[in-house]
Amino acid sequence: IGEIRLVEPAECIAYGPGGALALAGQDDEVLVLNMRKGTKLDRFGGHDEVVTCVAISATGDCALSGDGLGDVVYWDIVKCKRLRRLRGHESPISALAFSPDGNYAASGDRDGVLRLWKLSSNKDRPLADSDWGARISSLIFSADGSLLLAGGDRGHVALWSVKSGDCVQNFRLPSEAVASVQFGSRQGAVYAAARPAETKTAAHPTVWRLETNSKPAQQCFAPTDSCSIVPGPLTLDQGAKRMVIAGKTSAEPGRETNCLQIWNL
Repeated sequence: IGEIRLVEPAECIAYGPGGALALAGQDDEVLVLNMRKGTKLDRFGGHDEVVTCVAISATGDCALSGDGLGDVVYWDIVKCKRLRRLRGHESPISALAFSPDGNYAASGDRDGVLRLWKLSSNKDRPLADSDWGARISSLIFSADGSLLLAGGDRGHVALWSVKSGDCVQNFRLPSEAVASVQFGSRQGAVYAAARPAETKTAAHPTVWRLETNSKPAQQCFAPTDSCSIVPGPLTLDQGAKRMVIAGKTSAEPGRETNCLQIWNL
């Protein structure tokens, strides 16, 4: 579709609603990009360490960015102005999410600590059983904002009530590193995409369907012998109907091609 050339590699990216804006973390700054025109609009410099994670609100006017010190900054995209600095982590931020109404934010770090923030008060709300001891890789709120879903390394997947902070459901997959979590289009189902154990050769991720009524986890996308991609980052789309995998394909050794693959689930 197009490209925007960057002077330095982007450590993390986030795509805004409607595809108009994107954010790219570079060193201790965040670039604001106009994706329709392919131009750089501005840059936000509110961090003291490398930016490791970014997120954009549902309205597209506010952002969250986390860094290697464990700081999370809530800021205005149009003005590139810091609104609040959220401090509650001691290791690099690995996952961020806004609630749909923009009132709450969730942050997770590489040590497995999860925080739920009420943005108007700058305070975090305690979440039961939220210190996992392993990296949190993915966070998302439900469409109505009442639930928070998280996935992480060592097969952790859990669901919390935003209102009470109680852990509604705790799933454990067979020691797989969860790369992406998503609410399903059918009520009561959530999905988790797990990285393959071996990432240096062609291998498919596994996608699990998890039922909130405590039914056993079911594979809905299992690895196959006909896989052609060495997987890198991956994500599930809204409703968990498709999976996007970034990686490399190779017809013969030494001739890899960077690509994105989209799979129907």
